[in-house]
Amino acid sequence: MSLKLDWDIESEQGKHQEHQEDFKQRSRRYLGFFRLLLIVSLFTAILGLIVFGVLRRWEQVNARVDQLLRDTVQAEVAALRIGDFDSYINIQRSATDDWYVMQEQSFNEYQQLKINADVTLTGKIITSAVDGQRGRIQVEEIINSVPFVRTWFYWRYEDGWRHVPSDYTFWGEFATIENPRFAIRYHTVDDPVAQELAIDVTRWLDDACTIIECNDLPLLTFDIVTDKLPEVYWAPNEQSAWQMVLPSPYLGQARADQAFGKALQVDTATLLANRLVDRALDNEQAIYPSDAYFLRSTIVAWIVGRFVEVNPEAYLIESIAMNYGREYIALVLQNLQPISDIGILSSVLNEPSLVQANLDWRDFVDWRIRTELELIQHSDEANWQRLYDFSDETVRQAAYARYGANSTSSLRRVVDVSHIADLDGTTQLQARIELDVAGQIIEEIVYFRLVNNIWLRSS
Repeated sequence: MSLKLDWDIESEQGKHQEHQEDFKQRSRRYLGFFRLLLIVSLFTAILGLIVFGVLRRWEQVNARVDQLLRDTVQAEVAALRIGDFDSYINIQRSATDDWYVMQEQSFNEYQQLKINADVTLTGKIITSAVDGQRGRIQVEEIINSVPFVRTWFYWRYEDGWRHVPSDYTFWGEFATIENPRFAIRYHTVDDPVAQELAIDVTRWLDDACTIIECNDLPLLTFDIVTDKLPEVYWAPNEQSAWQMVLPSPYLGQARADQAFGKALQVDTATLLANRLVDRALDNEQAIYPSDAYFLRSTIVAWIVGRFVEVNPEAYLIESIAMNYGREYIALVLQNLQPISDIGILSSVLNEPSLVQANLDWRDFVDWRIRTELELIQHSDEANWQRLYDFSDETVRQAAYARYGANSTSSLRRVVDVSHIADLDGTTQLQARIELDVAGQIIEEIVYFRLVNNIWLRSS
């Protein structure tokens, strides 16, 4: 049996007491930490509930404000729909009388439009935005089965929302679409326009660059602005020579199903096609009334037609593309000089004569007829003579009779152009033309003879 000394016993008792005290201290610390954690959690939960309540209340207030705006729009559209001018004008508000005059005109235009067209004022709200006292609404209307959108602005007064003059500072945040070839700068109201423009410009450049050399093409910039511009234009700053400025279609009545509408497409595509063709020609301008002027303009029209998928009636260039290949259009541009005549096509297409060329001459004949009339109108006899083959005196006399009569008023349309053999076996172009004389359609036959590989009028 082992014996413990007194001091050993006392030492063990001391250790036991110390252990009990340490356990109590740890317990108190854990309990204090738990209480603190519980208090913080409760405080956080209460704070979260308060924040949630505030946010929820804020959402409810905003939703109520937005709903009141929507209700105002519905009342305004209903007034237009039933022709209630008093209710309609009471929703308008401005510090000047000009706005009320403008809105009265707008009201009358809607009432007249309902008589002349199939109009459905649906009141459907496409987009809405509220910023403090300001409101912006885009509302749908359907005219002859085509959906349109109007952008209206409102201000929240003490007596409710009122339709006010346009506030173009409230047009959304600034945004940009960028890639290595172009940049589109706009505000978010015009986001649908910018997105469609980006798709179209990508396709246009892909198509044009298979015809025109696009190496080292400058970065294209498109700015969609809220200025009521008369037309799309290139910015005049030479450092931004490839900066195009477009008006937002939402400044007025815009297509709801086609933000980048056809008219805006055509204007934009025409500017771009002209700039690309000018670059291919090293900015040398074709001189009117040379055939080079026609060739340049018809190539531009053909490119625009491809861009916007419409028929530009550029028959000659289309026939080159179809029968010889699109690369020959690039060759035409590479060889075109400011005063080139139509004979340039013979060398470009490797044809000994334009008679052998498989080409559609309808728009060329139309150009020559219109140019002749313009030159007569301006008494430009020298250039007018260059359009004719005067080897036949009968042709000369008939031509000068027309020149002296200054007959330029009749509307003409080239219906058909075909090759025929003259009495001496020479191939001529025979053009069948319709003239509108005092509402009566008269048919005229015009002939062109190939002289030095240039088509000249011979009748």
